[in-house]
Amino acid sequence: MAQAQSNPPSAIGRRKSSTARVILFPGKGNVSVNGRQISDYLSRETLVNHACEPLLATESTGRFDIVCTAKGGGVSGQAGAIRLASAHSAAAVFLPATRAKLNEKNTGVPKLANASSIRSDKKQEVSTLSRIFC
Repeated sequence: MAQAQSNPPSAIGRRKSSTARVILFPGKGNVSVNGRQISDYLSRETLVNHACEPLLATESTGRFDIVCTAKGGGVSGQAGAIRLASAHSAAAVFLPATRAKLNEKNTGVPKLANASSIRSDKKQEVSTLSRIFC
């Protein structure tokens, strides 16, 4: 379970040229991006589902309110950045209690790593490494 903390768990996610900062608060499942509801901000339902997938994987959709700020890139990149940031902040809340549950093989709950939630954009990493070492 989530522990009472003085600082709410927050994380930053990056995808393509987009950056998102997510803060989790105990609540009823409201998700806001830049002061608007997520369904209004991300116009397509697939992008909303993509951004909220880490909360579905940890079975915590109705337990936390998410406040997010997203900048740069397009709507799809921002949805990916929100997804990555919420996966990192959910991992901060649920480790180590839920990690064992998510890593079990036959639970029916997708692992965060298998859902590609915690992985960053490999193409961007490769281009960054090539700039450093070449």
